[in-house]
Amino acid sequence: MNVYYCGLAEQYIKKVKGLLDIHMAESALEIQHKSISSVGEILPQSGKLQVYFCVPESMIGGLNGIEFARNIRLNDDNAIIIFLSNTLLATVPVLKKFICPAGYYLYDEIKEAILLVQDVLQLRSSASSFKIEIVSKYRKMRIPLSHVVYFTSANKKIICNLMNGKSIEFYSALADIEQKYGDLFIRCHSSYLINKQKITSINYTQGFIEVQQSEEKIPISRKYRADIKAYMQSAHVENEELSFE
Repeated sequence: MNVYYCGLAEQYIKKVKGLLDIHMAESALEIQHKSISSVGEILPQSGKLQVYFCVPESMIGGLNGIEFARNIRLNDDNAIIIFLSNTLLATVPVLKKFICPAGYYLYDEIKEAILLVQDVLQLRSSASSFKIEIVSKYRKMRIPLSHVVYFTSANKKIICNLMNGKSIEFYSALADIEQKYGDLFIRCHSSYLINKQKITSINYTQGFIEVQQSEEKIPISRKYRADIKAYMQSAHVENEELSFE
């Protein structure tokens, strides 16, 4: 795992390193630490997990932390990007709707950020190891759940929408999928079951969710609105204005 520090003061870097050593001691992960100061040092997506700690109000190579994070996301869709800040209220308007594929998190408690990394690692490990078995048109397929963006039901069929933009139809029930894989997916509507890690933004005002690799605005029904809010709070998104309207 590569850990990068963007705009953090030296004393905070030492604190993060110390906490990572403590909390990741049993993970058997080899952790590489590096401070980066320019866009040119951002690595493209690779098989290795990349974690970036950014300070929104810091200037990094002529860019503020938000702009720098945008460049990280352009290079690596799967990186974990964590904002550390002592001025949350000042940065909330800037970060509004700025939740992207792997997730953006704003923290003033570094320990909480480390715990978040653990949670994401555990969830990704689970997602990559689980596969759903689909029987479609006399073919049996086993698809990694991490490749699934969302399921929707239509005309007594389930449509499985994938990261590559393709979809697969098969006979089943959303309730059965939810029962088996409820830790990885969340229901937002009677006809939709979404991969939690594919959520990019949520608009409470207009009542829809946006996800990766899809232009569809997935509706949120009143029945599941509280469940969505509860999940996002448990996922450490402490201020709804960061990702919601």
